[in-house]
Amino acid sequence: PIKVAWKGAPEFSADGGWSFKPRGRMQVDLGAIAAPDNLTGGERLGVSSRVRRFFMGFEGTLPGGFGYRVETDFGGSTVALNDVYMTYKASKTLTLMAGYHRPFLG
Repeated sequence: PIKVAWKGAPEFSADGGWSFKPRGRMQVDLGAIAAPDNLTGGERLGVSSRVRRFFMGFEGTLPGGFGYRVETDFGGSTVALNDVYMTYKASKTLTLMAGYHRPFLG
């Protein structure tokens, strides 16, 4: 039987350590200019918007202490892989990671 829990997004899990959770986020720029008609000559300057970044991916666990994450950035005019890695929980205090993950920059 598959269990579904809500943890920011639906997380699907099954006995034995299997789980799958979709993930994503979007950053949108929105600008609006409103000014009196005598400053703009009666011309409306309006509203503009664009998607700066759009991330989609998934993560989960596998039996035996393994985990995975895949995340793709669809923002701008390119598609880039941000995170593609596997993890192994060797003990309560040690988790090993192999693959590609984006740097932790703010």
